[in-house]
Amino acid sequence: MDFDVSLAKKRTSQNPVYYVQYAHARIESIIKKLSEVKLDNIGERQISEIKNPDSGFYSELIEDPDEMEFKNKSERNLAWVLSLFPDVIFDACKNNSPHFLTQYLFRLSAEFHYFYKHNIIIGKSRANIRRLVLVLAAKIVLKNGLSVLGISAPQKM
Repeated sequence: MDFDVSLAKKRTSQNPVYYVQYAHARIESIIKKLSEVKLDNIGERQISEIKNPDSGFYSELIEDPDEMEFKNKSERNLAWVLSLFPDVIFDACKNNSPHFLTQYLFRLSAEFHYFYKHNIIIGKSRANIRRLVLVLAAKIVLKNGLSVLGISAPQKM
């Protein structure tokens, strides 16, 4: 196995760890923006619950779960990659292969960065709830995946 020390030290998207951590930091900045912008469809209490993912905010954020149809390809792709996380964790443990998780987190980050680039999550006065839920799910999965690997999930980069 070849290990490129100079690549591991780089703070660019060429470094896979940096790339995954940057996806998490980008999500944190979206959550921070929720607090800074007055939104018509999300209240202060919901924003404080969003900052604490253990609070069970999904039940109040999503008024009608049947309306959670992902309409464009980047939304569907991100949702699909997110749904693979339990299987990746199981396979990585079963086969004693942590590289399954590292490859998955890199793929998830790539899907998230593409999704972020091509979709408006927070507009001038409204947040797209469907996309916000995807962003929050990605945050939870990235944080848990990085934690399993013993890597920090930074709020800023």
